[in-house]
Amino acid sequence: MKWQDAKWIHPALLALALSLAAWFPDRIEAAEADRENTEVSAVGESLAAIVEARDFEAFIARVDAEGFADAAYGGLTFASDRVAHRFRERVRERVEVLAPYSLARVGAGNVPIRLVRAHRTPEGAQIILRMTTLDPQGLLQNFEYFVIALDADDQVIDWGFEKDYQSAAEWERVEAAASEQSGSAMATLFGVARPVSDEEMRILRTYRDALLSQQGDVAFATLGMLPEDFRATRFWALQRLRAANLINDPAMYRESQAHLAKYFGDDPSLGMLLAGHFLSIGQPRASSDAIQGFAEGFVDDAVSRSMLCTQLAGQARYAEATPHCKRAVELEATTPYFWTVLIGVATEARDAELALFGLDGLHRYQGEQLDVAAVRQRPDLYWLADAPEFEAWLKGKASETP
Repeated sequence: MKWQDAKWIHPALLALALSLAAWFPDRIEAAEADRENTEVSAVGESLAAIVEARDFEAFIARVDAEGFADAAYGGLTFASDRVAHRFRERVRERVEVLAPYSLARVGAGNVPIRLVRAHRTPEGAQIILRMTTLDPQGLLQNFEYFVIALDADDQVIDWGFEKDYQSAAEWERVEAAASEQSGSAMATLFGVARPVSDEEMRILRTYRDALLSQQGDVAFATLGMLPEDFRATRFWALQRLRAANLINDPAMYRESQAHLAKYFGDDPSLGMLLAGHFLSIGQPRASSDAIQGFAEGFVDDAVSRSMLCTQLAGQARYAEATPHCKRAVELEATTPYFWTVLIGVATEARDAELALFGLDGLHRYQGEQLDVAAVRQRPDLYWLADAPEFEAWLKGKASETP
């Protein structure tokens, strides 16, 4: 008999061989993914250091001018090859203007910058940095995400703020389209790929001029004059929100948020933008759902998880809240604020085990010995001293004492 004859192979050996055949490719694929994640994370950390230092020259050196030009001008039809060449020739000059403007804003006030996501995309990679401001009491005051797009060689090809309404390349596209008096080119920003009429070109130019001059009321009204296919796009909805923000009219802003939520509310990247809107109209569950979508589909970081935890706790959904508070301190254990939030939620829920976990963690990462007597005296934790878990915890502490 030939060795290939199944009768000569013990069933257990055959099963082992088949499982190994499936296991090795999976392990190889997993190892490759780990290697790629490590590499892109290292790129992200290096960019975070550059941004935190506001090193304009170093950031500009990381920008691939051709890649940025493709992002800004790709698909545009210019009046002639000479004009197209002129735009591409000046792209380095434009990068040298746009990059310092963005970095100055990111690093304003020497705010710490943290890499919160680095992952591969079909085009290359996406890096997301977060700047976080805490007040003197250590409470979260402000946060913002800075998103950087990389090409396959890990060179920067675009960047922008998550709270803004367009990236650097999109802004440059507006400039190029407007300077060429090309409504067709500007229409591509809205995702409308068709020739536009002279009247539509006039509207688009008016909108662009109003945006440049910070005339929110004109921009808002002009956007409303665009035809239905423009008004059905995500870009139109975001630009309308931007214009309403410039006007500083709460009613217009809420109405613009409502439109964005209705038609594009399932976009995870808009979760933070829409969470406040849902709260303002008395829909706390929709607000927490939006933040959860953001955390699971866009940025899984301590800020998003901690916010989700407090939102769920505010709805008395403590069992659902707890894992998110724990995830926050797992991600950023050295920031006392996130431990404080966890302890606060534990207090609301009267969850002694969670509160003690938080107290241990807070003091461990602050490098301090936990003062048991002080715990008993804290007015917000008076309830904890009567919990059976507290006595067990005290015994454990006593056994740790040398």
